[in-house]
Amino acid sequence: MLIRAVGPGLAPFDVPDRLADPVLRVTDIAGVTLDANDNWETGPNQSELRVAMTARGAFPLPTGSTDAALLVTLAPGNYTAIVTGAGDMSGTALVEVYDMP
Repeated sequence: MLIRAVGPGLAPFDVPDRLADPVLRVTDIAGVTLDANDNWETGPNQSELRVAMTARGAFPLPTGSTDAALLVTLAPGNYTAIVTGAGDMSGTALVEVYDMP
């Protein structure tokens, strides 16, 4: 799965009150964090994320942005994507979930 939490990347779409620094966490049904990301380019699989975003037709995230993204493999089940603002920031964010073949 490709999961993104986009705040700054919404600027070209004129979304007001964008969340300046979204933090993304994926939890299981018990609330255990399975993976997390703050600033998509700082993760270990940055190049894989770029390829996945292009493959799924997602709009590109700006270089140097503080948007968050994860590439995770999940077994069938129930999961939650939680988006918060770094440092208790608030604002509008878009959460996207893409199935990866």
